[in-house]
Amino acid sequence: MNYGRILFVTDLDATLTCGETLSAENENAIKRFVEKGGMFTLATGRTLSYIKEKFKGRLEPNAPVTTLNGTIITDCADESILWEKALENEKEIISFIKENIKPEKVEVCTLNKRERAESISIENERVYKIVSVCKNKYKAQEMMRLMNCRFGENCFTMRSWETGVETIHKKAGKGECIRRVKELCGADICIAIGDYENDIDMIKRADIGIAVGNAHDSVKAVADIVTADAKDNAVAYVLENIDKICMKVKA
Repeated sequence: MNYGRILFVTDLDATLTCGETLSAENENAIKRFVEKGGMFTLATGRTLSYIKEKFKGRLEPNAPVTTLNGTIITDCADESILWEKALENEKEIISFIKENIKPEKVEVCTLNKRERAESISIENERVYKIVSVCKNKYKAQEMMRLMNCRFGENCFTMRSWETGVETIHKKAGKGECIRRVKELCGADICIAIGDYENDIDMIKRADIGIAVGNAHDSVKAVADIVTADAKDNAVAYVLENIDKICMKVKA
């Protein structure tokens, strides 16, 4: 198989990494895939600066990177922004969250910063996402319902982990970003792998959508394939069996 036709996109936390640790197995599998001509990248809620600092010399995407939960696409080589979609009514959203939902913590994410909403000035900053940490999963689910009811025309609110609720622009998201990255790369096949609710649209839009074994049930429900747990080097397993996976899904 010509790996030059394949774009492989992975979520970071609890998919490629466990406890912010990148295994040698996953690292080496990615390097072999790229050496064979494959296009590798990430679609994560993290910032590009985090990826570069945390995994310097170990994770080197050769395709545009999607960060901040699908609100920015960046050329990893020169860090130029290829596409972005910031929130347009962030002050109203923050006020509504604080006054009506009252989560344990509200954070604002700009290009390379994530700080508590009350400690950051956003007057001259573009806000890409708002992260709310709820007391428990039931509070998080209720927050999603309230937010999508109140701001659903302009924003989308989903969970990135059990108690973590994130709000982004309605036209942003990992799914929209991998569509754009696939076009930018000229790939024929896009394979995407993830674990949580913020990965659902990405997995649905990919040509082959894969859920790790530890993924939320809602992610497994939309995936073409459910593979190993992240702790068992799911990304390495997929890349080592990529020929079979592509043929199986095609069939």
